[in-house]
Amino acid sequence: MTAVILAVAGGGLFLIRRLDQDIRLSGRGRLTLAAAAWLGDLVIGRSAAWQERPVRICMAVVVGCLLLACVTDLRICQVYNFVWWVSAAAGMGMLAGTAGRGSAAARGAIPAFLLFCAVQGAVFSRLYGRADCYAYCVCALTLTALGRGMTAFLLHMLSSFLLLCVVQIGRNNVGRDGNLKQPVPFLPYITAGFYLALLQAAGGI
Repeated sequence: MTAVILAVAGGGLFLIRRLDQDIRLSGRGRLTLAAAAWLGDLVIGRSAAWQERPVRICMAVVVGCLLLACVTDLRICQVYNFVWWVSAAAGMGMLAGTAGRGSAAARGAIPAFLLFCAVQGAVFSRLYGRADCYAYCVCALTLTALGRGMTAFLLHMLSSFLLLCVVQIGRNNVGRDGNLKQPVPFLPYITAGFYLALLQAAGGI
């Protein structure tokens, strides 16, 4: 699935360069993206090994979209809306593949997913960027397809915030009031937390 993840992220960057602005990665950036894609492949293999190949491909598309969002968030502090359209379509494909095959857990998690998205839009969109809300919703959709519910969604949020705190405290970027001295892109932490959430959902951690 590494090739699928890199194709999605790389294809998105190519499209952005052709239609909007020239976003290029350094050698170190390309290596980091490849490593993140390879790690995503391992996570997919651990969390969805029993799923049919189309479901795993859809999950790889979601991961590729998240990595693309991380790149643009880090480089230009912007995420293009088409990233969420593609990832949401892939998530719906996953859900159709699992719930359609009779997964009661996936079908039962749908109400929790809808509630989570409503809370993200109504409450949390005021606390952080709308792109971050979309990312959380796409990740929740993927977890829903795997039969996980509100607890998994909230643990994902908690883990991403904890990762942010640990890293930024280590960089001395947290003030006495608990706020960041300098704002940083949040999507890389959401993505890292998503990897942890997938592993936790599979019982790997």
